[in-house]
Amino acid sequence: MNCSEFVQGATTEGLQRRDSPPMTHSQRATRSPLVRSLVVSTWRSSLGLLARVAASKRGRSPSTRIASSPLEERANSSARSPSILGSPSPMTTPFGGSKINHPHVRKTRRLTSAVWRDFKPIYRHKILVKAQCKHCHEVFQAGRDVGTSGVRRHLAACEKRSDLHLYVEKMKSSVSSPDASMLKQWNFDQETSRDLLARMIVMHELPFSIVEYSGFRDFVKSLNPLFKNVSRNTIKDEWMKHYNLERSAFSGHLKKYSGRVSLIADMWTSNQTLSYLCITCHLINSKWILQKRIFRFFMVETPHNGVTMFNVLLKSLQECNIEDKLFSMTLDNASVNGTMVNNLRKNLNSKHMLPIKGQLLHIRCACHVINLIVQDGLTTMKGVIDDIRECEVH
Repeated sequence: MNCSEFVQGATTEGLQRRDSPPMTHSQRATRSPLVRSLVVSTWRSSLGLLARVAASKRGRSPSTRIASSPLEERANSSARSPSILGSPSPMTTPFGGSKINHPHVRKTRRLTSAVWRDFKPIYRHKILVKAQCKHCHEVFQAGRDVGTSGVRRHLAACEKRSDLHLYVEKMKSSVSSPDASMLKQWNFDQETSRDLLARMIVMHELPFSIVEYSGFRDFVKSLNPLFKNVSRNTIKDEWMKHYNLERSAFSGHLKKYSGRVSLIADMWTSNQTLSYLCITCHLINSKWILQKRIFRFFMVETPHNGVTMFNVLLKSLQECNIEDKLFSMTLDNASVNGTMVNNLRKNLNSKHMLPIKGQLLHIRCACHVINLIVQDGLTTMKGVIDDIRECEVH
């Protein structure tokens, strides 16, 4: 049966149905609009399939037919349309596939070339655009269209890289074979070495001026002659960057912390008779591990009375966003600290930020209390002790 015979038979069947007697109530129920739509959709899909099969047998594809009847065109379009009762299907492509309307997520390409051992990639919107030499810090174009030929030419002419390779070759000739294999993958980075030097100085509480000692510079030169000596001001600036980063990270952690924190504040006096206030924060993390951090250390201007100390402490709490998370404060047993805590308790109670109205806010340092007791006892017994010492002399 070809396409024209099938269409003629379907038309004749429709005319016979039109001349048939009226349907009963049950027959009308089976011919509801929903059922009719399913029947029509199935009939149109079958009609379109038969039309494509018949056209392929005649040696012509459905997309290259010269002319098609209106009924065939409607059947083909119905076969491509989504089902009435089904969920909306994805948009079909000309090749029968489906388009998934997901946003295109760009991924960073993996760098496999050996030149990237000596270059630092620079991205813009996750696209490689430039490359920076790790030895001389010169920047070159290294996008997808440019390639790596330019950076390869620079590697052959880079003087600092040549000096490094000569130094590595000398070291390889003077060490055993296992250690020589490690030197093949070693690259010197001035920034990394300077960062590690700053961390070492702070970790072991060394003075920043150690980098200017002649003995230290001779020692570093014996380890790596390529390392450029730095001044103490450079090391100080380098560590201040790390300090600001760590402080911002700790402030963000305190902002997300849902529990209460306890503070310890103490006044220190330097050999220049300048007073510094050190504030330490104590908290318990989600794993029930006690954590402590020094988050403020600054010089306090005179006079060192209760009002001045209160203003300084309140400003520190506001900067770290822990006004509503304060539980207690441990301080020396001094009258100045008592005045400061009373003012702080009144301020935070007015904002309803302290538990049990701040009755546990002030905790006096036990070590300082014991020290005051011993000093007072020694003062009282000073006369007796002096008499005993005089008796031993005679």
